[in-house]
Amino acid sequence: MRVEQRVDGLLLQAEEDRRLARPKDETERRLLNRRVAEGAILRPFPGMYAKPQDWDSLSRNDRALRIIRTIALSHPSWVFCMESACFVHGLEAASSSGGIVHVAVTREANLKNSRHVIRHPYEELPGVDVIDDVRVIKLERSVIDCLAHFDLPRGLAVADSYLRRYHISRESLLQLALKAPLDRDDRVNACATAAWSNPLSENGGESFARGRMIQLGFEAPELQVPIRDPVDHSRMFRVDFLWRLPDGQLVIGELDGKDKYVRREMTGGLTPIDVMSRERLRESRLSMTGAKVVRFSFDQVLEGVPLRHLLTSAGVPRRQGGEGLPTALISALSFATSDR
Repeated sequence: MRVEQRVDGLLLQAEEDRRLARPKDETERRLLNRRVAEGAILRPFPGMYAKPQDWDSLSRNDRALRIIRTIALSHPSWVFCMESACFVHGLEAASSSGGIVHVAVTREANLKNSRHVIRHPYEELPGVDVIDDVRVIKLERSVIDCLAHFDLPRGLAVADSYLRRYHISRESLLQLALKAPLDRDDRVNACATAAWSNPLSENGGESFARGRMIQLGFEAPELQVPIRDPVDHSRMFRVDFLWRLPDGQLVIGELDGKDKYVRREMTGGLTPIDVMSRERLRESRLSMTGAKVVRFSFDQVLEGVPLRHLLTSAGVPRRQGGEGLPTALISALSFATSDR
């Protein structure tokens, strides 16, 4: 079989297996790299390849999952942890780290990190599950490890997804954090993130954005609030974020991600132009209610400063001292920092 046919077969089989293509020899690697240089295919991770149309249609989480599945084929003994394990368990996240995977190792292994692989030392490996031939730290420990070591935006993406997917209460997540084998600082961080968690958040991007808002000192918004269409009263819009100002003014926040324009499960088969027209109609109807509508991109959320300027200009209130803190956070932090 000609090498071109073999490479085409690799790409097709990888897509069917929901992973990335890996060359079997140097000849295939050279051909794949030549196609990358020509712009015909992508190399999302060192030594891994995909067709642009396949890769572009995937969510951030699905991309990470395909990388993990592909690595597991070459390293079947590796145990994935932290965010990588959460992806395999079916949770969402909102990592801004790109092509990085997290692997659990014992402390005596003394293995160094690389540009794309972060190794997390454990005194001894916690319980391990095998899902689709991928070895991962068990679900609850993976979640708590993320909450303990991530900042609030990244931690909330995991926490919200855990509550939403597994129908877990915030109080149950707090108890997991309090009982986990963590040192004091990590336990405080895990409890703080758990106390802000909310299953109403629809995806990791929205959770990350809410975490950034809280981090910047703004009041936490209400989530997925229904607003009646002022023209067609039979239709309701659910908004991503909502603040009610003291004078009765409503401020609506909308996270504008590209997924709603390209992913079939979100577009309903509409073209990007049709989706854009739908979004403009939605925004005009929301504005007709008298509410202020603030749209922002995920890049603005990541940077932080543009988001702060937008929310400040719209009059979104800031928390004063301890005001606006969830009761669960105050009680959990008191317990987490006490001598036990």
